[in-house]
Amino acid sequence: MLAAPRPARLVALVLGLALLAGACSAGGSGHAAGAGTTGGRPILFVGDSLTVGARLFGRLGAIMGAAGWRPEVVAQDGQDVTWGLDQVRRRDRVPPVVVVGLGTNPGPEPIAFTADVRTMVAELTRRGARRVVWWPPGDRVDPARLARATVLRDEAGGRLEVPDWPAALARNPQWLTADGVHLTPTGYRSLAGFLRDQVGDPADAG
Repeated sequence: MLAAPRPARLVALVLGLALLAGACSAGGSGHAAGAGTTGGRPILFVGDSLTVGARLFGRLGAIMGAAGWRPEVVAQDGQDVTWGLDQVRRRDRVPPVVVVGLGTNPGPEPIAFTADVRTMVAELTRRGARRVVWWPPGDRVDPARLARATVLRDEAGGRLEVPDWPAALARNPQWLTADGVHLTPTGYRSLAGFLRDQVGDPADAG
């Protein structure tokens, strides 16, 4: 028969399991709540692997938290706008400001992308979003995304904002990795700062 663990060993075992769970939850392919879960004005990020990279390597949660936001990051590798729409439909409410980084996957699909963006902006607005900041990836695979998103912005009547992240990438091509889609650690940090600057002061979020 095994002896019962001593209290000190039991405490160490519990702490070890907690640290292991925390390490597993930090993986790059699943949902994750951003840093700064207490205090600040809520903001929701929905995205694919680029948003995952901004969270893991760009310190997105810490950067937004330091600016006075309380970020929640819902991001998963390889996902498209349809997946993001499913995440929105699972919620009764969303914060007044939502930042979306979707469109890289599954690749250039102008018709599907346009229809899905229209639907997602409508669903977010219905659930309480007053600002939807949708940043185009700006990669080399489909450079026309910015133009398509800009047309949607003009249709949305002020509900949709399309910041020009592709212009920032064009000025700093070294931020892109060899695949022309993903970013270097410096690129992810720059993306996190860019998004912070786009959403502005949380006091103005309403």
